[in-house]
Amino acid sequence: MEPRDTASYRSSGEGIDDVLIEIQVHLATSEGRARIRAAELLTLTTYHAFVLATTFGYLHLAQLAAQRSFEAARIAERPELEAFAMFAKAPSVARTGGRRRAVRMLDRALDDAQPLTTIRDGDTLGAETFGLLHLMGAHFAAWNSDVAGAVDHLEEAARIAALTGERNGLRQHFGPTNVNVWRVAIGAELGEGPAAAERVEREPIDVETLGNEAIRHLDAADRIAPSRIRNDPIARDLVLTLDRRARRRVWELDSLRNRFGIGGQGPRSVDN
Repeated sequence: MEPRDTASYRSSGEGIDDVLIEIQVHLATSEGRARIRAAELLTLTTYHAFVLATTFGYLHLAQLAAQRSFEAARIAERPELEAFAMFAKAPSVARTGGRRRAVRMLDRALDDAQPLTTIRDGDTLGAETFGLLHLMGAHFAAWNSDVAGAVDHLEEAARIAALTGERNGLRQHFGPTNVNVWRVAIGAELGEGPAAAERVEREPIDVETLGNEAIRHLDAADRIAPSRIRNDPIARDLVLTLDRRARRRVWELDSLRNRFGIGGQGPRSVDN
């Protein structure tokens, strides 16, 4: 999973089909703790398959992977993994024509995951995954032009992030910085780019904290509202900053630069 954390999606997918087959065989043939461990690994691996399928545009395959991840998390009987898998399942359903169903699924998941906000013995993973669900809730609200709903979800995610601090459980980089990145993307989707820009000027986003996770969020924002995000000065400056700080070339960042027209003739025109 480490290559995915640096946005090296192609290399991170090498051999994943064989890995998935092997883990599912273990799940089907094991008992007790060995079966639970296989379910945990299947949750994480199928989530990775969901990310890859989404990145390369195979949305129905992504939905199958997200559903399998959620099923495996239930077998593992770990609520934090169920919340994590829902972070894939809900958007996969929404992207294939089931937005209302996805919102209902997410609302139920948030109700079920409420106990995860309690942090015990320094273990923040449950709170992190609960915070991720609120970020997805803000995303869905923005899709529906529900400003109040988006703000409520973002504020709850920010409250949780203040408790967890900067974390990278399950390689999701949840924390105050990640929440601020989502604020920019969702602000752009809601047509509040200037307000989002002013907020970032007051509270600058430390992209070093996120590494290439920022690339992923910019890509998501561009897919949601390309005409807005590509002309947003804060988003454009973030692409430039990421490009300057990149230790090596990755095609995902090059793709963003191309779409934003960074180093070219300005942002590409799009039909929204």
